[in-house]
Amino acid sequence: MSLFADAGTIARFEDGEPVFGEGDPSEFVYVVTSGGVRIRKEGEPVATVVAELGPGELFGESGIV
Repeated sequence: MSLFADAGTIARFEDGEPVFGEGDPSEFVYVVTSGGVRIRKEGEPVATVVAELGPGELFGESGIV
């Protein structure tokens, strides 16, 4: 991920810890550097997984465009 080596801050999240919630304002673009991220759409009675991202993939970008 040398493209992002000097851009931004590295944040670490625990397994299952939310990065941000649906409807929250987006201020950042996140790059998955290791592990994975599950994007969920909250709903009743259960949430639906809409994407599973791995290293090198981005999320959060649509809110800052």
